[in-house]
Amino acid sequence: MCGGLRLAGILNTIFKGPTISPSPKVVISDIVTQSKKEALVPKAKITLTYVNAKDIIKHIGDSVIVSTAGKLYSGRLIESNHMTLLNIGGDNPNQDFTVVINSADRAKFGQPEVDLKGKLVSVYGKVVGYKGKPEIIVTEPTQLHEVKTLDQ
Repeated sequence: MCGGLRLAGILNTIFKGPTISPSPKVVISDIVTQSKKEALVPKAKITLTYVNAKDIIKHIGDSVIVSTAGKLYSGRLIESNHMTLLNIGGDNPNQDFTVVINSADRAKFGQPEVDLKGKLVSVYGKVVGYKGKPEIIVTEPTQLHEVKTLDQ
């Protein structure tokens, strides 16, 4: 549990404000998981690169933090497979990228297509390509978060 709190502290520091502009790369180490049957087990180190939402297409295959908050323009729950798609930076097909939440993880997020619509969000994860468009598949709510501006 302690490793999760440490990661949460690191992520809270990273995601302050609408624009994040620290060094170009950050290494998060000693990230741990805990299941009912196993003790805390260290995972591999993760190196995240800060990218602007407009440049994310250049980073397919990279683990990134989108350093400039993007507006969630639209989102939808696909009823047939319970996958959630969130379009950042524009409506489909003109979005900067899509955040994907698979059905197995949906319950952890509530209704992000409703709760975050029209809000500035920041996201981190590995960029994958799907039909020529960049996507970030998120599995934990800490990977997707609303960004508050100073006037809110």
